[in-house]
Amino acid sequence: MISGVYLIFNMIAGKCYIGSSINIPKRQKEHRYELSKNKHRNGRLQNAWNKYGEEAFMLIVLENCEQDKLIEREQFWIDGFDSCNRDIGYNLLPTAGSNY
Repeated sequence: MISGVYLIFNMIAGKCYIGSSINIPKRQKEHRYELSKNKHRNGRLQNAWNKYGEEAFMLIVLENCEQDKLIEREQFWIDGFDSCNRDIGYNLLPTAGSNY
């Protein structure tokens, strides 16, 4: 298992989504499945996926970290990339770990 913070990057639009997981490969599969079924909870990311297609996106592990540091480190990267800014990213909320 790979625990850490990841980025989903749209290579065409240059926008990103930041997330964290205790199991990044599993979470990646969940993202791809939900997006391919048009059922992702993040409407911004879903709309971009529908517009640009799967080939436009890549998942990059930004940092491996222990479970107890996931939210702290995810917040660091959300702030660093400003990924909740609509012009730059797909994160809906500025706070890591927030629920919809």
